Amino acid sequence: MAMACGLLPLTALYGVTNGQFIKSTTSRDTMASVVKEASNVLIELDMVRSGFDKSNVSQRLFEGLLERAESTSTHFSSMSRDIRIGRKTEIEYFNGFLVRQAKELKIPTPINSTLCNLLKIKTDMKPPTDSFYS
Repeated sequence: MAMACGLLPLTALYGVTNGQFIKSTTSRDTMASVVKEASNVLIELDMVRSGFDKSNVSQRLFEGLLERAESTSTHFSSMSRDIRIGRKTEIEYFNGFLVRQAKELKIPTPINSTLCNLLKIKTDMKPPTDSFYS
């Protein structure tokens, strides 16, 4: 869940492959922040795998996310593909779920909340139909 929250919406917003996205230090820092928020919520919900030291869950999940992104570096995320073809994304199932749970727990998740809003805006937008941008 935290790994999906940290990669899918960001690659969808920028329309790039997993590998392209993680090349940037700023991108990786943003992903780490998303995963940190997610980790805080998942720990409170007791949704962290047994055997994970809760003091470094965020770091371990982020490292796993980077490994996953590297191993699928040429792939466009499912959310990115959904945006491209005008299909509803899974943002509500991942980041949206996290934000709703965080609100109940009174845990701030400003980055995940913003990602939800940005993806909703992007989904609602229709590309121009004229040839001005071609």
